[in-house]
Amino acid sequence: MLSVRILASTDRRLTAAVEQLDLNPQSIVEQALEQYFKRHKIEDPGLPEGQDTA
Repeated sequence: MLSVRILASTDRRLTAAVEQLDLNPQSIVEQALEQYFKRHKIEDPGLPEGQDTA
């Protein structure tokens, strides 16, 4: 789970994107993070031992 504070201007742009693209904030953030990870070649390290996917 992720919880972050964002700048008011970023929040306004996110709200505009949600309205214009008919997506929810989580979808937009997931897509943005995926692009960021690819650009910086950050791989998924996998789950630590003993943890489930919940």
